[in-house]
Amino acid sequence: MDGLIQQVAILQGCIQQAEIDRQKLAERLEQNEALARVRKDPDDTLDGIRKTLQVAEATEREIPYGKLVDIKLAVRSLPVSAADYWKTVAEIINYESFLNQTRNHAPNPAKVSKPCLSYTNGNGSDVSIRNNSLVGGTLLNCVVDLDTHSYENVVFQDSVVRYHGGPVSLRNVLFLNCAFRVEIAADAPPVSPERDKLLLALIEPIDQRRVRVSNQN
Repeated sequence: MDGLIQQVAILQGCIQQAEIDRQKLAERLEQNEALARVRKDPDDTLDGIRKTLQVAEATEREIPYGKLVDIKLAVRSLPVSAADYWKTVAEIINYESFLNQTRNHAPNPAKVSKPCLSYTNGNGSDVSIRNNSLVGGTLLNCVVDLDTHSYENVVFQDSVVRYHGGPVSLRNVLFLNCAFRVEIAADAPPVSPERDKLLLALIEPIDQRRVRVSNQN
């Protein structure tokens, strides 16, 4: 009986691993299919994708949701070393944030948010306020800058979240109905795992109105 139980346990482990492998394969196939669909479009480069999103936002044109998901999956399947990869990711984040608010899915953070104590760096690029740390709590209706700051077990809600690609520490952070403005300058600091995790979490093919960054660092 003990031997039989052990064999069943081994079999269950094999089944679980097979399911994990199947899910990984399905995800890879989904990314490849998305990339193929995007490549059928004339805007077949990161530069083309970026310009398409910029024009769509400037003209307040809605890109069909299915195509936007294709774009996100396709970009995630490309090497991060590609030219202007992170600039393109930033454009996707900004466009989806714009799109969510124009659809009136929730109150527009840009209309209710305001500077909040030491978590707003002037116009966003000012770094005179640096290296603040917040553990626990909710920042509601705030204009928040992520660069140089550290947040742990914090909820950002109905806020405008700005990020310029600098150092940041986020642990178990939840963004609820936030408007994102991301700018990655040519002279931004070198790519870091913290920046990668944050930006890639924001282009997951899910609703950007609820994004959790589980662990940074």
